[in-house]
Amino acid sequence: MSLTVNYVLSRADITRATQEQLVAVWVWARKTVAQWVAAVAAIRTQRDVVVGSKRRLTMALAETDEALDDLHDMMVQGVGMARAFYSRNESVLRTLSLLHARGRDRQEILDEAAAWEAAWGELPDEDWAAHACQHEARVHSSPHVGSAEDGRPQYRHRCGTGGSEEAE
Repeated sequence: MSLTVNYVLSRADITRATQEQLVAVWVWARKTVAQWVAAVAAIRTQRDVVVGSKRRLTMALAETDEALDDLHDMMVQGVGMARAFYSRNESVLRTLSLLHARGRDRQEILDEAAAWEAAWGELPDEDWAAHACQHEARVHSSPHVGSAEDGRPQYRHRCGTGGSEEAE
C-alpha cells in the first residue's frame, strides 16, 4: 500500500477520534488529544503550502518555457537575417556560420542565445538589423497590406513590422 499524505491524514483523524472516545479512561504516553489536533492541523497546513508552491512553480515554468520559445524564435530569425545581410562579407559570414539555433532544452537555448548576443556585439554595422529587416521585406516579396499616405505600398516584414517599401 502506498503511503500518501491523504492516507496518513485519514489515519490520524481515526486515531484522534479514538483518543477522544477513550480520553477519560486512557492516558496517552506520547501526545494528548490537543497535541494530536495541532500536529494534524500542521500537516494539513504544510500540505496546502506544498500544493500552492507546486502550482506557482508549474505556472512559472510555463512562463519560462514560453519566453524561451520566443527567444529561440527570435534567434532563428536574427541569425537568418544577419546571414542574409552579411552574405557578401566572408569574415562575418564565417563567424555567423558557427552560430545555430537548434537548442532543444532550456540550457542549450540559453547557451545559443549567449553566443548570438556575443556575436551580435562583434558585427561591424551597429544598426544592421534595421537594414536587414528592410532588405528582407524586399527580398521575400512580403504580402501587400495596404498603402501609405504617400501612395507607396505597405508590406508586412518577417520581423513583424509594417513599413513603406516600394515594390520591386
